[in-house]
Formats: sequence, structure tokens, C-alpha cells
Amino acid sequence: MGSTFCDSAELAARVNLVFATLQTDLGLATAFRFEFPAGDPAKLRAAKASWMRMGLAKVPKPLFDLALMRLGAEHQVGRASKSLPSYGDFLALCLPRPEAVGLPTMDAAYREAVSHAMNARHRWSHPAVKIAAIATGAHDLRTADGYRTAALRKAFEAHYEQLVLQVACGEELTPPRLALAHDGSKPAAQVHEEHAEQQMRERLEREGLAGTGQGAREQLLKRMGLNRQGANHG
Repeated sequence: MGSTFCDSAELAARVNLVFATLQTDLGLATAFRFEFPAGDPAKLRAAKASWMRMGLAKVPKPLFDLALMRLGAEHQVGRASKSLPSYGDFLALCLPRPEAVGLPTMDAAYREAVSHAMNARHRWSHPAVKIAAIATGAHDLRTADGYRTAALRKAFEAHYEQLVLQVACGEELTPPRLALAHDGSKPAAQVHEEHAEQQMRERLEREGLAGTGQGAREQLLKRMGLNRQGANHG
């Protein structure tokens, strides 16, 4: 995804916007006062400086704006636990739900892909659904059963999430790369899953987010449906 670093002034403005939202949102203000009492401005400055050093400068502006909008509406744990969203929590909010950008939900998109992947006459609800189905494999989607169904769904979700991000950033849809041919030692579904995970790693690196911490990375991978049991995404 083609983003560039925002300059230092824009980065500072982003951090200030995040903390202003934490301070004023009705669901988070109590947690903010608990974390940063009025008599401890040094702690607030240190927290902002920490966010300044993170990968926030490489988050595309449309995704930053989306996360800022979702912050108060969706992260309400402060009411119960007096804990504020972490940087990793905010980063996870940068991943838009498909319906938030005018696309079918993940479940609806997957059902459509399975039902119509091999129907040349089908009128797709959105080009992103068709592209994700093709990238996952039309024949596999129609014929998979058992454990292969779960693996293929993960692959489809990874492809669809990438396309959702492109739509959210106002970019032209670019088909995810198809999995490379393999020697037959692995099921096709596993190859698709591994390829989708590789694409996710590459996207994190392009966005400058790969070094923002294991917790944030795991949250992103979980949102993308790639958090396989026992996997380390360091």
C-alpha cells in the first residue's frame, strides 16, 4: 500500500488528536484522568513521546482517520477496567471492517465466493469479492471440504482484507498475488494460507509497522484471520 511517512508536524498532530480523543470521549475520559492525573503532566508528555516513536507516521491518513473515529465508539474498556487503549489497540482499529467502507461483510463475501466462484454469469456484489475469490481459487472454494474448508476461508479472508484496505485508502484494486506452484507435498489450502500470511508480513513491512511490537502485530494478524495456533509472527 503506497503510503509515505508524514512529516514531524503531522505526526505530532496525529498523536495530539489521539490523546485529545482519549481525554474527551465520554467512554474514555474517566480512564484518562485515572492514568494521567492533573498533577502529572510529565507522564502525559512521556506517553505522547512514546507514541511519536511508533509507526504511526506510516499509517495511511484514511486509516488513521478511521481508527480515530472508531476509538471512542468501539474501545470502551476504560469504563470497567480503567485502562486506556494501547498503541497496539489503536493500530488494530486502523483495519476497517468491510461494511464500514461499503463492501459486503466478511461472512457475506465468503458465502458469495463459495456459491458463485465458478459462475461466469454471476453479478458480483463488489469487484473486491470476485478478486478475492479468484485469488483464493475458484475450484478449491467450490470443492473443498473438511479441514481444507477452514484453511481456504482463512486464505479468502486474508485476500479480502487486503482489498478492503485498498478501498479504504481510495486505491485502485490490485489483485493479491496467486500462490506459487508447489511440489504437491502440501495441500493447496495450506499453500494459500501460507502465501496470504507472507503477503501480510510484506504489507506490515511496507507500512513500517513490522517493528511496532509483538502485541500489536499479533492483534493485526488475528484480525486478518492468520493467527494460527503456535505461530510466532515476530
